[in-house]
Amino acid sequence: MRIPRSTIVMAVLTCIPFGLAIRDYVSGKDTRPTLSEDAVDVVDSDSVKDYEEYERERREQDAREEARLEERKKELKGALATLLGKQVANPGTAFGSIKPGITDSELAKDDQHTTELRKLTRDVGLSLELDDSTGILTTIMLSPRDSASDSDTICEVLTASVENWPGAEEIDDVQVWIDPTTGMRAEYTHGYDTCALVFRRYVPADKWFAKKDGLVPVAMIGQPVAKLVRSLEPQRVDLSNAEYEIAWTAPGLGNGYNATSFLAYIAKGKVAAVSARTYVPYETHEQVQAQLVKAYGEPKEDDEGALVWKKPALQLTYGDSTTHLLVGTVPEE
Repeated sequence: MRIPRSTIVMAVLTCIPFGLAIRDYVSGKDTRPTLSEDAVDVVDSDSVKDYEEYERERREQDAREEARLEERKKELKGALATLLGKQVANPGTAFGSIKPGITDSELAKDDQHTTELRKLTRDVGLSLELDDSTGILTTIMLSPRDSASDSDTICEVLTASVENWPGAEEIDDVQVWIDPTTGMRAEYTHGYDTCALVFRRYVPADKWFAKKDGLVPVAMIGQPVAKLVRSLEPQRVDLSNAEYEIAWTAPGLGNGYNATSFLAYIAKGKVAAVSARTYVPYETHEQVQAQLVKAYGEPKEDDEGALVWKKPALQLTYGDSTTHLLVGTVPEE
């Protein structure tokens, strides 16, 4: 079938402009106006006005949020100025006589002050924990409340506040400050979306271990259980399993963190052995070792790397940032 001449003419008229346009584009001669990549897709003045209004409102909202955030930080800084002491590692003036080491009865006498303290911390989104479960206030902890919607801001301000204290040391991602004049230690941890500041008591190596009156009760080996319990007063200890063992905690060691955990092994109503564990840097562990050498001479090393003394029976090890001292002999089951 013969193709009509009009069809051929229309095809030529249609294709030639497209061909020329492709040629100009490839050769870089295309001069038609284009929109930049970041141009706003507006086609009339009303759309431009709408966009400008949106941008103005967004900037105003950002400014209000920034002002609110600065006011929130100011509020937190004001509270923390009284909760954190100017003296390194100590609670601030807001705590008054409330500090680690007082008994639960002493804490109860200051009930009104405690109530005011809890209100102060609650009002700024902080959680206050006073652990006196053993009869002695062992720790004070400040952290964001579970209900706080801005824990990141709280932690930002708390981090900046504790960093005003000089002399921080770090062990296992815990920042530690100590005050030898008051025996106080502050421990700060800051995770992805939370943080916590803990105040507790500590003792140096020469008070942690000593032949007499040290924190480790060397003199209790061979003594009746009742004598050990009396020596720990006013701290309450769990005696539910006293036929076999008694556990308790005491102040931490040096610039480590957490308390010292004790476990007494009982045999025939008497203390057969005492285990003491606490988290410290290796340098502090070496100080404990020096105290033992001073008291009992040079040790021997067993096949597992533990330092051993025979009289009295002592075994000292270090691993995973933990000093472990065993006094006496653990009874066989």
